[in-house]
Amino acid sequence: MNEILNEFSQMWHQSGSLAFIGFVLAILGVCIVGVGKKIPLIRYMLGDRSMIAQIFWGTIIAFVGFAMIYLFR
Repeated sequence: MNEILNEFSQMWHQSGSLAFIGFVLAILGVCIVGVGKKIPLIRYMLGDRSMIAQIFWGTIIAFVGFAMIYLFR
């Protein structure tokens, strides 16, 4: 746990808040893809109730988050 916290604090101090925002977006995207069926509010916020839209938007959000982590690490 200490290693994770140390890595997270280094990410915050070295690259500022953009890497943190990327981390949050990546987690949000993975959650949308993984548990969107269980939480219909997420699907309503995306404007569609289909699983295809949930997978599409979750993947897009996760890739943006991963790209931000990679670019601003």
